[in-house]
Amino acid sequence: MDEKQGHTVGSKITLSGKILGLPLRVEEIITAYDRPLAKAWETIGSPRLLVMGPYRMGFSLAPQ
Repeated sequence: MDEKQGHTVGSKITLSGKILGLPLRVEEIITAYDRPLAKAWETIGSPRLLVMGPYRMGFSLAPQ
């Protein structure tokens, strides 16, 4: 993680590792952050993943 630790828009997160000897790597950037109610992020660059390519994810909490 960068110095912002994924807690602000524009913060970057890098994940890397290996599975079955294959190197995996993905870089993500935070695109929306409204603590504690919502957060969104997406991949940047060309992710090196096993079964999926670029993606966008997020969550939004709603009161019941």
